[in-house]
Amino acid sequence: GVYFDGRKDSTAVARESTGGLVSEKVSHCSIVLHYRDTEHEKKKEGHYVGFTTPASGSGVDVGASVSKHLTDYGMDTTDLEVLGCDGTASNTGLQEGALRHLQRIFKRAMFLVVCLLHHVELPLRHLFEGLDGPTTGPNSWSGPIGKLVATDVWELPIGSFDPIPVADFPQLPDDVVASLSNDAKYLYSICLAVIQGKLHSIRHELLQKHERQLSNRQFGWFLFSI
Repeated sequence: GVYFDGRKDSTAVARESTGGLVSEKVSHCSIVLHYRDTEHEKKKEGHYVGFTTPASGSGVDVGASVSKHLTDYGMDTTDLEVLGCDGTASNTGLQEGALRHLQRIFKRAMFLVVCLLHHVELPLRHLFEGLDGPTTGPNSWSGPIGKLVATDVWELPIGSFDPIPVADFPQLPDDVVASLSNDAKYLYSICLAVIQGKLHSIRHELLQKHERQLSNRQFGWFLFSI
């Protein structure tokens, strides 16, 4: 299968009019080939093919650019079965999405593997906007909660709240908790705090273990949303 992901990077671009270089945001699309070597019975391998620069961020241009790069790379797409990418509209659009355009180019339907992270983020985005209003920039908020979060949230008082019991919530052994990543420990601690109503008991742990990993916004939204 072929998987691709795009982003805009600051890139030095030559200007014919001035003969110099200027920095502009340019769309780049990285391509990874995931395959099984049946001849040597190897397990699945991931191979970085390279990156391409689409003419624009539209699905048609991204699809055309990915296809051309695979051709220039010398890849035989006859046995290609899977296309993968994230769930942005430019990739998944019914008529003009990159996945749709690539299937037109390859002249057959393919298995589509789409990351659902964007779909998961959208409800949270609407929730935050409903609670605090829209953002005013990439790192700023317009509402009262967001403005408080911009301060040092570690020193803010924690209000009392009623626990939300969950009878079948798993109680993980200490050795399992110790083996979790910082993000997983953080999530597990928050769940226990909400269920048990003992936020004060984990605040010190969060500060000591995760202070450098957590942003003000993460901890602030937790404090003010429960």
